[in-house]
Amino acid sequence: MAVKHIIRDKNGKLVIVKLTFAKAIKLFCIECMGFSQQDVKNCTSVLCPLFKYKTGIEEKDTKVKLSKKHKEALVEGLRKARKIKKGKAASAPVSVSPSSPKHFK
Repeated sequence: MAVKHIIRDKNGKLVIVKLTFAKAIKLFCIECMGFSQQDVKNCTSVLCPLFKYKTGIEEKDTKVKLSKKHKEALVEGLRKARKIKKGKAASAPVSVSPSSPKHFK
């Protein structure tokens, strides 16, 4: 089912288009990646809920290699959360790591 929707094109103009779910996700990803279709294919934002649909169809076994720094940040955040849960640390907020490994390069 297609729905009429207003989107912004790469020149910043508002355009009315008919969107299906797949097309809406694809256009969202293109806008998110700075209107570069090539960058959408190379996207590494594995924590994005639309990541496996970025091409307009569901990618079954989406495997992305995380950088060593990104893995360490995720592990450290988990350790802090466990300490807070056990009451070993003050109830300070746990820092959340960025959703994309590209922030650590």
